[in-house]
Amino acid sequence: LYERKQVGKQRFVLVRLDDQLERVKEVLAKWEGLDNNLSESCRSLGAAGACDGSARRVGLLSNAGSATHWNDEYLGVDAAVSGATKVTNGFEFSGANSRAEWPVGAQGQNQRYHFANYNFALLATVTVNDPKDGASVFGVRFNGTDSAGNRLGLLCSSDKKWVVKSRTGETVAQAAGCEPSKPYRVLLTLQEGSFSFFVNGTPLKPAGADAAALAKKDSEEIAHFYFGADDGMRDAGGSVTVKNAQLFNRAFVPNEVAALQRKENEARVKAPKPEQVPRIAASAVSGLKNSAHGVAEGPSVAAGTGPATTDAAGSSAGDASVPRGAPALDPNNASAAFAKEAAGTVQREAGGGDGTARGRVSGVLSLLLLALWGLSALC
Repeated sequence: LYERKQVGKQRFVLVRLDDQLERVKEVLAKWEGLDNNLSESCRSLGAAGACDGSARRVGLLSNAGSATHWNDEYLGVDAAVSGATKVTNGFEFSGANSRAEWPVGAQGQNQRYHFANYNFALLATVTVNDPKDGASVFGVRFNGTDSAGNRLGLLCSSDKKWVVKSRTGETVAQAAGCEPSKPYRVLLTLQEGSFSFFVNGTPLKPAGADAAALAKKDSEEIAHFYFGADDGMRDAGGSVTVKNAQLFNRAFVPNEVAALQRKENEARVKAPKPEQVPRIAASAVSGLKNSAHGVAEGPSVAAGTGPATTDAAGSSAGDASVPRGAPALDPNNASAAFAKEAAGTVQREAGGGDGTARGRVSGVLSLLLLALWGLSALC
């Protein structure tokens, strides 16, 4: 069923899906792949509650996009972009004329995100680049003609505070800790007629009567979600980067948000430091080079005695620096450095590769001379 809209006219057209069957299969396969990736990510954090069908992610704005659009990875509703700079997995929004609008009611009669008027969760990773004059992060815009008093959103103030602004532009909640150049996980959710904002799992709670400002009115509907500065916003001269915006057709409860953030923090603490891996690898490679020099240079023989023979393991027959049958060092193995040190100990105890090999050759020659002397005595 398709809708065609013209000025003053609306038409609905029924079309057979036979020709679109392959496209439908492609879309379903795309959804399955994205859902599996989400499941793997949240299982790695131990967040079981977000890994089953209850997660219900329906939209993802990530790396696909251009100067005019931020494309939905689920092949659903794309966001319109204006005055923003494309970055990896998102966009950078700078100033009052830089934004992205993800339509809800603005789609017309065929609203794929109409559920957002009842329950939803919008999750994104945000970095404040410059908070001067206030840096607008994201929020919701409601249907209506009053652009100044028809939105609810989160921003980072010039004094580095997270601030929730009401429809009339008043501050209804704030908290310290908005540091430039630091990534944050921000969340906006609607549950049981009330909006809630979270930063890194911590709710921004309004005080006293201000809680009413976060209630959704029965008569209003969401026109679009916005990232950066919404149209007509004056206190948004700063700059933010928004990445991986995810839309769910369900609300996130506070306990769930806190649990997810806690698991993510634990996973981040347990992860190995990036600088440790190159150091281990470099030590292992150094061990490989040292061992290679010992094999190539150690078993040198006197001129005319022929090349040194090797066994199946690749070590020289007369080389004491590498034990016969010993496995080669793996540069990707964390224990390679220890194995290198052990091989070095064997070499030191044997007195070095060159001396040992030449000593054995000299001993063999002495025995041959002794045998010849004995033979001549008998004759």
